[in-house]
Amino acid sequence: MLAAVTFDQPAPGDDDVIELLQRRDGVPTEVVLRDGNTLTVLNIAWGYDIGDEYAHVTTNFSPPAEGIEIDFFCTDTVAAIVDPETGTTLLSAVADPLPAGQAPERRSGRDLSQIERIWQDGRLPIVDGVFFVDGRSYAVDVADSALHVVGQVDLAEDPEWLTSIDITREAPAPGGFVCAGEGSHGSEGFFARLDGDKRLVWVCYLSESNPFDQLALTGNTLTVSSTSGVVITVDLDEPV
Repeated sequence: MLAAVTFDQPAPGDDDVIELLQRRDGVPTEVVLRDGNTLTVLNIAWGYDIGDEYAHVTTNFSPPAEGIEIDFFCTDTVAAIVDPETGTTLLSAVADPLPAGQAPERRSGRDLSQIERIWQDGRLPIVDGVFFVDGRSYAVDVADSALHVVGQVDLAEDPEWLTSIDITREAPAPGGFVCAGEGSHGSEGFFARLDGDKRLVWVCYLSESNPFDQLALTGNTLTVSSTSGVVITVDLDEPV
């Protein structure tokens, strides 16, 4: 989803219109000028401030300064870029009208669960397990192409024991999407269910599966296969 905004204070060029927060797998990845020039977002994380959505962005555009770290606040159709150190508004914007069904998204103001925050940071716990956004976390083993619960996981016990992940596969699924990919070590793999807005529903991480590179859906049943030949079949609503 793209939200078009026009800056009403000094911007990269007079009357420039940017496509704000182009999204890949629910995470904004770049800002695109209407003239086709791309401003790469170097780092981004979502959060909330008094109920308002904001994206904390490091980008490479100039002005105001190359490599500046900014907060990009989005509340319904109003946006502003704010210097996080001084609170000074650097650029402000109002969204252009978009076609029906493509209005800028406003996220729920609820607090994110721990696994949602980790997922949005592009990481996962280094624990063979299935993690739900409602807070349930289970350690699992793989046997007979299925996941078997062997215990519960408390993510708060070791919050820094994380790996970086990359989504390499994605497919539409009932009620949303499924995706899969790899971790920072070659032996790691994961697969996940996402909702219609590509927000996490649950994710399964395995430390010795190798990356999952095949997704097959039959109704509400997902079968994933890894590069090392690990095959797992789960129900999308009840993976464990």
